[in-house]
Amino acid sequence: MSPYMKRAYILFIAVSIILIDPSNLTVLAKASVQREQFVYICYSASVDLYHKDSICKDLFHCKQLIKVSLSDASKKYHRKPCKLCSGGK
Repeated sequence: MSPYMKRAYILFIAVSIILIDPSNLTVLAKASVQREQFVYICYSASVDLYHKDSICKDLFHCKQLIKVSLSDASKKYHRKPCKLCSGGK
């Protein structure tokens, strides 16, 4: 085997080990979890908004503030974004 082929083979094995290593999969899974965005909702039946900022002026009278994922705020709690702290989106 030529020296060039030997280096290419070693490089291929090294890259394969790095890609197959289970610890790398754990790091990738943690990175995807960290990307999940959290928002705040006032736990009340009369409120229908979620807030990106826990100190939003609209939460001034809230007695029970909870932190939930953005997907839960929309799907589970049926909340819409606050125009003050969410930029009106």
